[in-house]
Amino acid sequence: MDIGRVLDHLKAESFREVEQVAKEGDAARVHEIDRRLQVIERLSSQYADLMTAVGALQERGGQPTDVTPVVFHARINELSPKAYAKRVKGKFLEELKATTGANLQLIHGVIYQAPSGAKVGLAFSTEGKPGRWFCGLPEGAFDQALLLCEAQCGGEIIALSLGKEFLTKYGGSLSRSSNQVKFNVVRQGSSFVVVVPNVGRVNVDACRNNYEEY
Repeated sequence: MDIGRVLDHLKAESFREVEQVAKEGDAARVHEIDRRLQVIERLSSQYADLMTAVGALQERGGQPTDVTPVVFHARINELSPKAYAKRVKGKFLEELKATTGANLQLIHGVIYQAPSGAKVGLAFSTEGKPGRWFCGLPEGAFDQALLLCEAQCGGEIIALSLGKEFLTKYGGSLSRSSNQVKFNVVRQGSSFVVVVPNVGRVNVDACRNNYEEY
Protein backbone atom coordinates (compact mmCIF):
# COMPACT_ATOMS: atom_id res chain seq x y z
CA MET A 1 0.00 0.00 0.00
CA ASP A 2 1.31 3.44 -0.93
CA ILE A 3 0.17 5.44 2.10
CA GLY A 4 0.98 8.78 0.47
CA ARG A 5 -1.27 8.03 -2.49
CA VAL A 6 -4.04 6.75 -0.24
CA LEU A 7 -3.98 9.98 1.78
CA ASP A 8 -3.93 12.09 -1.39
CA HIS A 9 -6.92 10.12 -2.72
CA LEU A 10 -8.84 10.53 0.54
CA LYS A 11 -8.12 14.25 0.54
CA ALA A 12 -9.26 14.67 -3.07
CA GLU A 13 -12.46 12.70 -2.41
CA SER A 14 -13.18 14.79 0.68
CA PHE A 15 -12.77 18.07 -1.22
CA ARG A 16 -15.02 16.79 -3.99
CA GLU A 17 -17.60 15.75 -1.43
CA VAL A 18 -17.48 18.98 0.57
CA GLU A 19 -18.15 21.06 -2.55
CA GLN A 20 -21.27 19.02 -3.30
CA VAL A 21 -22.48 19.10 0.30
CA ALA A 22 -21.83 22.87 0.51
CA LYS A 23 -24.06 23.40 -2.52
CA GLU A 24 -26.80 21.49 -0.72
CA GLY A 25 -26.34 23.58 2.42
CA ASP A 26 -25.89 20.56 4.72
CA ALA A 27 -23.94 22.14 7.60
CA ALA A 28 -23.72 18.89 9.61
CA ARG A 29 -22.09 17.03 6.73
CA VAL A 30 -19.72 19.94 6.07
CA HIS A 31 -18.61 19.73 9.71
CA GLU A 32 -18.09 15.97 9.43
CA ILE A 33 -15.98 16.30 6.28
CA ASP A 34 -14.03 19.19 7.82
CA ARG A 35 -13.07 16.96 10.77
CA ARG A 36 -12.06 14.21 8.35
CA LEU A 37 -9.86 16.64 6.43
CA GLN A 38 -8.14 17.73 9.64
CA VAL A 39 -7.28 14.09 10.39
CA ILE A 40 -6.01 13.56 6.84
CA GLU A 41 -3.83 16.69 7.07
CA ARG A 42 -2.35 15.49 10.36
CA LEU A 43 -1.64 12.02 8.99
CA SER A 44 -0.12 13.47 5.81
CA SER A 45 2.21 15.63 7.88
CA GLN A 46 3.24 12.68 10.03
CA TYR A 47 3.78 10.50 6.96
CA ALA A 48 6.00 13.17 5.37
CA ASP A 49 8.01 13.40 8.59
CA LEU A 50 8.41 9.62 8.72
CA MET A 51 9.60 9.45 5.10
CA THR A 52 12.11 12.22 5.80
CA ALA A 53 13.47 10.34 8.81
CA VAL A 54 13.71 7.09 6.80
CA GLY A 55 15.50 8.92 3.99
CA ALA A 56 17.99 10.37 6.44
CA LEU A 57 18.63 6.90 7.86
CA GLN A 58 19.24 5.50 4.37
CA GLU A 59 21.75 8.26 3.65
CA ARG A 60 23.71 7.11 6.71
CA GLY A 61 23.89 3.61 5.24
CA GLY A 62 21.22 2.31 7.57
CA GLN A 63 23.30 3.08 10.62
CA PRO A 64 21.22 4.64 13.41
CA THR A 65 22.68 7.49 15.41
CA ASP A 66 21.74 9.24 18.61
CA VAL A 67 20.75 12.28 16.55
CA THR A 68 18.10 10.56 14.42
CA PRO A 69 15.27 10.36 16.99
CA VAL A 70 15.86 13.95 18.10
CA VAL A 71 15.75 15.27 14.54
CA PHE A 72 12.65 13.22 13.80
CA HIS A 73 10.63 14.44 16.78
CA ALA A 74 11.77 18.03 16.30
CA ARG A 75 10.63 17.88 12.70
CA ILE A 76 7.20 16.58 13.66
CA ASN A 77 6.75 19.48 16.05
CA GLU A 78 8.13 21.96 13.56
CA LEU A 79 6.02 20.85 10.62
CA SER A 80 2.75 20.01 12.35
CA PRO A 81 -0.15 21.61 10.44
CA LYS A 82 -0.77 24.15 13.21
CA ALA A 83 2.88 25.16 13.54
CA TYR A 84 3.36 25.32 9.79
CA ALA A 85 0.29 27.52 9.36
CA LYS A 86 1.57 29.84 12.10
CA ARG A 87 4.93 30.12 10.35
CA VAL A 88 3.37 30.91 6.96
CA LYS A 89 1.06 33.51 8.47
CA GLY A 90 3.91 35.18 10.32
CA LYS A 91 6.02 35.44 7.20
CA PHE A 92 3.07 36.75 5.19
CA LEU A 93 2.26 39.44 7.74
CA GLU A 94 5.88 40.60 7.78
CA GLU A 95 5.90 40.91 3.97
CA LEU A 96 2.52 42.63 3.99
CA LYS A 97 3.78 45.27 6.41
CA ALA A 98 7.02 45.75 4.45
CA THR A 99 5.31 46.13 1.06
CA THR A 100 2.05 47.94 1.92
CA GLY A 101 2.59 49.38 5.40
CA ALA A 102 -0.48 47.50 6.64
CA ASN A 103 0.37 46.29 10.14
CA LEU A 104 -2.19 43.73 11.28
CA GLN A 105 -2.12 43.36 15.06
CA LEU A 106 -3.15 40.07 16.65
CA ILE A 107 -6.24 40.33 18.86
CA HIS A 108 -6.73 36.65 19.63
CA GLY A 109 -6.60 33.33 17.81
CA VAL A 110 -6.82 34.03 14.09
CA ILE A 111 -8.35 37.49 14.42
CA TYR A 112 -6.26 40.60 13.71
CA GLN A 113 -6.98 44.32 13.75
CA ALA A 114 -6.15 46.39 10.68
CA PRO A 115 -5.04 50.04 10.87
CA SER A 116 -8.57 50.96 9.72
CA GLY A 117 -9.97 49.31 12.84
CA ALA A 118 -11.51 46.42 10.92
CA LYS A 119 -11.21 42.93 12.39
CA VAL A 120 -9.54 40.63 9.88
CA GLY A 121 -9.89 36.86 10.10
CA LEU A 122 -6.68 35.24 8.81
CA ALA A 123 -7.07 31.68 7.54
CA PHE A 124 -4.55 29.32 5.96
CA SER A 125 -5.06 26.22 3.85
CA THR A 126 -2.85 23.93 1.83
CA GLU A 127 -4.04 22.69 -1.55
CA GLY A 128 -6.04 19.48 -1.21
CA LYS A 129 -7.36 18.23 -4.52
CA PRO A 130 -5.51 20.21 -7.22
CA GLY A 131 -6.93 23.72 -7.39
CA ARG A 132 -9.02 23.47 -4.22
CA TRP A 133 -8.71 24.93 -0.71
CA PHE A 134 -11.00 24.78 2.32
CA CYS A 135 -10.69 27.50 5.00
CA GLY A 136 -12.60 28.28 8.17
CA LEU A 137 -12.94 31.33 10.43
CA PRO A 138 -14.85 31.84 13.72
CA GLU A 139 -18.33 33.12 13.04
CA GLY A 140 -19.11 36.65 14.18
CA ALA A 141 -15.51 37.49 15.01
CA PHE A 142 -14.37 39.25 11.82
CA ASP A 143 -15.34 42.06 9.45
CA GLN A 144 -13.08 40.90 6.64
CA ALA A 145 -11.57 37.56 5.67
CA LEU A 146 -8.00 37.09 4.47
CA LEU A 147 -7.50 33.61 3.01
CA LEU A 148 -3.96 32.34 2.42
CA CYS A 149 -4.11 29.44 -0.03
CA GLU A 150 -0.84 27.59 -0.54
CA ALA A 151 -0.33 25.92 -3.92
CA GLN A 152 1.25 22.46 -4.06
CA CYS A 153 3.60 23.42 -6.87
CA GLY A 154 6.22 25.91 -5.76
CA GLY A 155 4.52 26.72 -2.49
CA GLU A 156 3.01 29.95 -3.92
CA ILE A 157 0.67 31.74 -1.51
CA ILE A 158 -2.53 33.03 -3.11
CA ALA A 159 -3.89 35.75 -0.82
CA LEU A 160 -7.59 36.50 -1.18
CA SER A 161 -8.87 39.47 0.81
CA LEU A 162 -12.65 39.20 1.04
CA GLY A 163 -13.84 42.60 2.20
CA LYS A 164 -17.09 43.99 3.54
CA GLU A 165 -18.78 44.05 0.12
CA PHE A 166 -18.24 40.34 -0.44
CA LEU A 167 -19.23 39.35 3.10
CA THR A 168 -22.30 41.58 3.12
CA LYS A 169 -23.51 40.04 -0.12
CA TYR A 170 -22.54 36.40 0.39
CA GLY A 171 -21.59 35.95 4.06
CA GLY A 172 -25.04 34.80 5.09
CA SER A 173 -25.03 32.05 2.47
CA LEU A 174 -21.65 30.52 3.33
CA SER A 175 -21.59 27.11 5.03
CA ARG A 176 -21.18 26.96 8.80
CA SER A 177 -20.21 24.26 11.27
CA SER A 178 -18.82 24.29 14.83
CA ASN A 179 -19.31 28.08 14.97
CA GLN A 180 -17.06 28.54 11.95
CA VAL A 181 -17.74 30.11 8.56
CA LYS A 182 -16.41 27.92 5.75
CA PHE A 183 -14.76 29.17 2.55
CA ASN A 184 -14.48 26.72 -0.35
CA VAL A 185 -11.93 28.19 -2.80
CA VAL A 186 -11.45 26.80 -6.31
CA ARG A 187 -8.98 27.70 -9.04
CA GLN A 188 -10.54 27.93 -12.51
CA GLY A 189 -7.77 28.34 -15.04
CA SER A 190 -6.02 31.53 -13.96
CA SER A 191 -9.02 32.72 -11.93
CA PHE A 192 -10.24 32.00 -8.41
CA VAL A 193 -13.78 31.52 -7.16
CA VAL A 194 -15.48 30.91 -3.84
CA VAL A 195 -18.23 28.29 -3.96
CA VAL A 196 -21.25 29.80 -2.19
CA PRO A 197 -24.09 27.38 -1.34
CA ASN A 198 -27.34 28.10 -3.23
CA VAL A 199 -25.54 30.84 -5.20
CA GLY A 200 -22.75 29.18 -7.17
CA ARG A 201 -19.16 30.05 -7.96
CA VAL A 202 -18.34 33.69 -7.20
CA ASN A 203 -15.27 35.11 -8.93
CA VAL A 204 -12.86 36.71 -6.44
CA ASP A 205 -10.00 37.74 -8.74
CA ALA A 206 -10.53 41.37 -7.68
CA CYS A 207 -9.87 40.30 -4.09
CA ARG A 208 -6.43 38.84 -4.80
CA ASN A 209 -3.69 40.87 -3.10
CA ASN A 210 -6.20 43.66 -2.51
CA TYR A 211 -5.58 45.32 0.84
CA GLU A 212 -7.16 48.73 0.18
CA GLU A 213 -9.64 48.36 3.06
CA TYR A 214 -6.87 47.76 5.62
